[in-house]
Amino acid sequence: MEEGSNRDDALGGRMKLISSKVDSKIYFHKDAVLEYMDLKHIIGDLTEEKARMEQEVHKRLATAPPELLTPVREQLAAAKDELAATRAKLDAANEELAVTREKLGAANEELAATREQLEAEKKEVAPTKEQLIEAVRHQDEQQSASAAALESVECQPSMSLTLCELSENTWSRDELDVLRGMLIKEFLQLDSGGRILGVKEMGRLNRKPFDEACASKLSPTEAKKTASKLYATWENLLKNPNWKPFKTVVVGDDHHKSILLGKDIDVDDDKLQELKRAWGEGAHNAVVRALVEMSEYNCLDDRTITYELWNYKAGRKATTIECVEYMSDQAKQLSVARRRKTRR
Repeated sequence: MEEGSNRDDALGGRMKLISSKVDSKIYFHKDAVLEYMDLKHIIGDLTEEKARMEQEVHKRLATAPPELLTPVREQLAAAKDELAATRAKLDAANEELAVTREKLGAANEELAATREQLEAEKKEVAPTKEQLIEAVRHQDEQQSASAAALESVECQPSMSLTLCELSENTWSRDELDVLRGMLIKEFLQLDSGGRILGVKEMGRLNRKPFDEACASKLSPTEAKKTASKLYATWENLLKNPNWKPFKTVVVGDDHHKSILLGKDIDVDDDKLQELKRAWGEGAHNAVVRALVEMSEYNCLDDRTITYELWNYKAGRKATTIECVEYMSDQAKQLSVARRRKTRR
């Protein structure tokens, strides 16, 4: 049930985020409407002032000598020009207000559609939670009933991997994503020290190769400072979406050529080659590996870090079944420890 609430919280969080975006747009449009109303009041004041000035001018014209009519006519022309310019601004403001209203209507429709989608997802998640709980419960019972068989399978890594893949194939992609997200959240709350399975930050630059490279060339004190500075420089460069060390692909004929930016890492990039020449392959490969992971998890546009379940012993992504089995074992060990403590 706790896993289900976490899923509901995630959906609620998405709805709140979308609602917040729409609210910000509504506030922006409200500001535009207020600005329009202020401008309209100014126009009204100018119109009244113009009418008053015209009345005064007509009175003066009726009593003024001919030589005084020229300045008055100039003032009247200037007032007419100002009124025309103000009317043009008012027309532009009206058009902008119409566009703003259309955008606001579209935003409201988008919010309504998103709410309907989230409600539909909630309905889909409800049976999925029960399936996940039942699957974990079934896995726990199966492990308790056939401990010897599991030990035999664990002694054969290839067979264990095949069984895990067969079990995962019975789940839909959405169900697996939900389960892996829950497992990642649980693993992040556990102590990561010395565990075979855990969470790896995909796209995170490894610090160790930089420490080793500096230690091999500098004194201990200088190596520590240089390594920290060098690592920070490359970590910031990795986070910069404007740095794109990727191979370009030319498509089309000689008359119509297009150059596209591919996803393959260009290991001959000037900055990467400079790093390799100065500090060796270890630091160079660490940067390339971080870029490859970002590319694999589609994080090159925003350069964010993605959490992944990881089998540190095998050096690969952990299967869902491996993680469920591990969590089940942890629960058993905790239960046994509590019983022993109670007996004492």
